[in-house]
Amino acid sequence: MKIKYSDNGEISLEGSRSELEHLHNDIIGILGADKHELIVDIENSYDPTPYDYAANKIVFNVSTENSIQIDDASLKLKGTREFFKNFALNLPFDIDEVPYHIHYDYISFPEFLKEGSPEIVIGATS
Repeated sequence: MKIKYSDNGEISLEGSRSELEHLHNDIIGILGADKHELIVDIENSYDPTPYDYAANKIVFNVSTENSIQIDDASLKLKGTREFFKNFALNLPFDIDEVPYHIHYDYISFPEFLKEGSPEIVIGATS
C-alpha cells in the first residue's frame, strides 16, 4: 500500500485489492472492539512522483469529531465509529476491474466530513 501527499493538500492512498481488503478488515476490527486506535505502518522508500512525499503510516483514532490530516509523515484520520465504518465500506477492494479509484471527500460524504476537509483519492491497483 502507498500513501502519497503534496503540500497543496492532495492525498492518495493506493493498494492492491488484497491490501485494501486487509485495511478494511483492520478498520472493521476496531469498530467492535474496545480499541480506540489503529496504526498501520506503510513502506515509504519509493518515489512518490507526481506527489511531493510518501507517508510512513496511517493512523485511525476514534474521536468525537471527524477529520483527515497529514502530520509528521502520517495520514491521520480521527472520528466516530460511524465515520470509520463508512470509510472502510468505501475502500474499493471488491471491484471487478482495476485500476479503479474513488474520491473520499466532503462532496461525496458531507455527513462525515466538513467542507474544506482534505480529499483522499483511494485507488485499487491490482
